[in-house]
Amino acid sequence: MLATAYLKYEEASELDVEEGSEGGKSATPLYKQAAQYFERAGFIQKAAESWGSAGEYIKAARLLQNHGEYGKAATWYEKAGELLDAASSYQQAAMYDDAVRAYRKGEHFAELVMFMKTLGIPT
Repeated sequence: MLATAYLKYEEASELDVEEGSEGGKSATPLYKQAAQYFERAGFIQKAAESWGSAGEYIKAARLLQNHGEYGKAATWYEKAGELLDAASSYQQAAMYDDAVRAYRKGEHFAELVMFMKTLGIPT
């Protein structure tokens, strides 16, 4: 199973991600298959990387978050444009500067104020 995952990943890395580009085969389904195999084998980091390569940023983030990798999950949430989830994950990872940045970038000011109050910072 793990060998199959690596074979799918390598095959995908040699292709374009976009379907039908220059009439060629798309890498996206191969990355998704590799991600599934890596997940089943317990290779969470590689599975998340594969989901991300397939453009499935939320799946990558949730997988990492479910395994306690909050900081890494936050980067995938950011890539997906899910800044509130990114900020929350950064907060769980105790990456407070990044949490503040994500709250501000996403214009989630009410959540930012609540977060700052939990840190004891006057608002």
